[in-house]
Amino acid sequence: MTLGPLPTLHYRRRQNGTAIFRVLETPEKRLELQQIAVLKPDGTLIDKGSGPTTTERQEITTFTDAAPEILTTLNHAAQWVQAEAEDSSLRSHAQEILLAIHDLRSTLVKRLARQPK
Repeated sequence: MTLGPLPTLHYRRRQNGTAIFRVLETPEKRLELQQIAVLKPDGTLIDKGSGPTTTERQEITTFTDAAPEILTTLNHAAQWVQAEAEDSSLRSHAQEILLAIHDLRSTLVKRLARQPK
């Protein structure tokens, strides 16, 4: 099964714009997301941290919000966990969320494994 190359950028859609992360792979083969910018709904790009490189800026300018609804829903869930969820809500829903993510990942892997190469 081949998933293809890892994207260099990840976009987390939020109510007040889109957070843009650089996708990094650690020496231990773990993925890390480093926030580099925020794209406001009016198209304004605000640098965060080291900011995007010239190549990343070009990729960001071609970004559209035409992503499937499921990606937007997943992004909203990540934003909720990071910034909005109360500790009690996280404790009461963490296992359900993790199980749903595990189920989604398992289903994707099985489905991709069945595809012809």
